[in-house]
Amino acid sequence: MSSRSVSSFRLSACLAVTPMQNTMGSYRLGGRFCRKKAQQHSGKDTSQPNFCPLAMELSNDFHSLLQFLSFELLTELVHRASLYDAREFSVHFVCGGLSACAATLTVHPVDVLRTRFAAQGEPRVYKTLQDAVVTMYRTEGPLVFYKGLTPTLIAIFPYAGLQFSCYSSLKHVYEWVMPADRKHSENLKNLLCGCGAGVISKTLTYPLDLFKKRLQVGGFEQARATFGQVRRYRGLLDCTKQILQEEGAQGFFKGLSPSLLKAALSTGLVFFWYELVCNFFHCLKRTDS
Repeated sequence: MSSRSVSSFRLSACLAVTPMQNTMGSYRLGGRFCRKKAQQHSGKDTSQPNFCPLAMELSNDFHSLLQFLSFELLTELVHRASLYDAREFSVHFVCGGLSACAATLTVHPVDVLRTRFAAQGEPRVYKTLQDAVVTMYRTEGPLVFYKGLTPTLIAIFPYAGLQFSCYSSLKHVYEWVMPADRKHSENLKNLLCGCGAGVISKTLTYPLDLFKKRLQVGGFEQARATFGQVRRYRGLLDCTKQILQEEGAQGFFKGLSPSLLKAALSTGLVFFWYELVCNFFHCLKRTDS
């Protein structure tokens, strides 16, 4: 998991502690968190196990691949059915949301494992990936790998839908704002519009992402004692109620800043490569014909 992902997760999954309490786990501000991480890395940081990082990053790539393949198939079906214009905002929203849900169902167990590893402190509960899978299965049952699935699907549908629809809309705005003789390259346009779509979609759906993370780490609170207060949630509604009562409305957006940075960069690059690959295949198709 990247440092931005860990930063975002720990900020969103932890409760702020009062000055009279142990401040080791207080990540109230992004600056404090960054200073803490810098101090850890200046010495010997053992808080994050160096296990199969490639496998975890590949899960993100696999999710994106499934999502874009599903999106292309769904928009093609809409186009062939001739019911709606496949370029409409609503079509991109629905097709983008459905494609993301399909991809999420496939890789959600890996996402749970990644979240658990990012959440644990010292002493570690899980030493290796195999140890995590076996321990979680024995202690919490097979359904543990789909913890937080409900808020994940609820969040991913509008998040991905807004990504695709806002990306398309921002491209139209970009072409309208920039005069024809001052337009930059298509690649730059795709990158900037992708970044904007990532920021908009992440901001509007962030509370649901926070609920998902809080629910995913339920069941091994003892491993997170050094990161601040922890709470047990009975479900999505109970999680929402406790956060509102104990942390206020601002608690729904804890850890938003690093998430926006990650969303802007990752979404911009994803759409950049998506358009590049699509243009490549379109050129091949025109050459063959």
